[in-house]
This record gives sequence, C-alpha cells and structure tokens, in this order.
Amino acid sequence: MKFGKTIRDQSYGPWATKYVDYKALKRSIKSCLHALQHSDSSSTVTAPFFFQLDRQINKANAFYERKMTQFRLICDMVRSRCEELSTVNTANAASSVIAPTLLRQVRSLIQEIRLLLEYSTLNKEAVRKIIKKYDKRTGHTTYPYIQDKLVGKVLFGDNSELHALERASRQLQLELQEVVVQLPLLARTDMLSVALNQAIGVYVDSDDSEQLAICLAQELRVIQRSQAASASHSGHSPTTTTT
Repeated sequence: MKFGKTIRDQSYGPWATKYVDYKALKRSIKSCLHALQHSDSSSTVTAPFFFQLDRQINKANAFYERKMTQFRLICDMVRSRCEELSTVNTANAASSVIAPTLLRQVRSLIQEIRLLLEYSTLNKEAVRKIIKKYDKRTGHTTYPYIQDKLVGKVLFGDNSELHALERASRQLQLELQEVVVQLPLLARTDMLSVALNQAIGVYVDSDDSEQLAICLAQELRVIQRSQAASASHSGHSPTTTTT
C-alpha cells in the first residue's frame, strides 16, 4: 500500500488537517524535478520543496505541543481532585459525583494520549519517507540536514513525556476505579457533570486550550458546590479548595 493512502486511512478524522501533508510534498518534488530540467541552479529550484517541508514539520510539531499542554492540564486537574477525594469518605455525596466524573475524564485522556502517539508515529514516518523519495528522485543526500532541523522538535523526539503522562493517567484510573466500585450503584450513574464532561471533550477535540481551561474551572465549581451541599447535610464545614 502506498504511504499516501496509509496516512489517509490511519489518520484520526478530527485532526486530519494537522498531519504532515504527504501528498502536497510529493507534488512539490515533481515540481522540483520539472524545474531541474530547465535550470543550472539546483538549490534555487529545490528551495520551494524545503520551504514546504519546513512548514509541514512546524505545523505538525505545533499541534503536538498544544495537545501536550492540554493533556498536562487535564492530568494535573484529575490528580488534584483525586488527592482531595482521598480525604473524603466514599459514602459522601460529593464522592458519588466526583469519582465517576474523574474516571470518565481520565479514560478519555488515555484514549487521546494513544491517538497522539499514533499521530507522532505517522508524521515521523511521513517525513522519513518523503526525504527518502526526494533523495532518490533528485540524487541528493539531504536526510542528515533534515535530522538537524528536527532537533528540539518534541514531535520528532522519543515521546518520553507523553509516555509518562500515559503511565500517570493509568495509575489515576486504577485509583479512581477502586473508589468507584465502593460507591452505591445509583451513585455510580449520577449525571450531574455529564454536560460539562461532553463540553470538555469538544474543546479537547477542537484544540481550544483557553475554553478547555474555562470548562475545567466550571467542573471544579460543580464539584465544590457538591462538596458544600454534602457537608451541610452532614453538619460539617466544606473543605475549601484553592485554585
């Protein structure tokens, strides 16, 4: 199967425009080859290809970095709420809202992390293959030059931070599952935060970090109100959370 079809079939739909545009780079190589037949300066006629390649690399890397920022934000929020949850009795009404909500969020986060790992793999392969094709068609040796340009671009690194986030998220998932199984059956299906969780998913998919932060703050306020209501019913003062 040709790689252009592979990247099209394996790319994640909502992120389709964020991948390295392999087909556009192939067209750029063809244009360079045509121009080389009518010019004595190879550096001049191949410049558009490298300009296009730089743009594609920077586009994909910027998207990867934005998603990483979002994932850190969500992971930190879930970790903070889990720490608060550890001080609350699982029979508490607040726990019945917080734990299932956080579990849904962390499961969604793990799924998105896996998608970003696949995104990274596809884009790395796209760059490798297009440079190999360029060198083969033009007779040049440019891969070492491209390797230097990729230094410092996290998308083309070893994904170590992303793997660390996945491990942390899976640990949070285990902790939350232990809490949720101790909740009464009806509490596990509490839908108070469903709308907010759906909104969070929308903003993650739309790559809107500002709105995501706002939505997470709203989620926190829902949790705090639930804690306050639970405390008032039990006759205890609610714990104040500082953000």
